[in-house]
Amino acid sequence: MIARALLLDDAFPLSLAAELRARGRPAVHVREASLEAASDAHLGARSSDATLVTTTPLAGGHVAIVVAGTDAGRREAVHRHAHEMAVQRAGVRRYR
Repeated sequence: MIARALLLDDAFPLSLAAELRARGRPAVHVREASLEAASDAHLGARSSDATLVTTTPLAGGHVAIVVAGTDAGRREAVHRHAHEMAVQRAGVRRYR
């Protein structure tokens, strides 16, 4: 399986991408890139270059939807499932 970078949307704190990179996981937050690059990254996530990590249901590409009620819960779910998100098959998958 190919491990893709994780693209975190605005539902997650900016620091989470840095935490994941410190653990050796390629990750970027949409606020870390220019608006144009962020838009390209969203398109890339849909074309299999990255897995989009979000809390909003979307269709297409590789999309990981994190279902948790608090910021701490979302952060924990991403850390716990980052390895699965990076290799998930195309489509939408929910993580708790």
